Amino acid sequence: MTTCTLSIELQSAALVGSGSGFGSLIDTDVVFDELGLPFIPAKRIKGCLRDAVVEVTEMLTCAGDQTAAKRMEKAIKDVFGRIGSRQG
Repeated sequence: MTTCTLSIELQSAALVGSGSGFGSLIDTDVVFDELGLPFIPAKRIKGCLRDAVVEVTEMLTCAGDQTAAKRMEKAIKDVFGRIGSRQG
């Protein structure tokens, strides 16, 4: 597996939740590191990037470029793996 470093500069306020709430007690739970600083889990970033690529692929399909759309679909599986899989 390749290790990458990603730098993100927020251009506006952001609430980075953990994705797991506690019913009506806590709407969104923020993720913190061992120093108590909030952070964005890599899994969430990967999911956002994957969603963006899927959206571009859908646009290519709507535009009628089936060849590019098929290549993108293969690239999505190669780069991001299958949803729910622990591999990739």
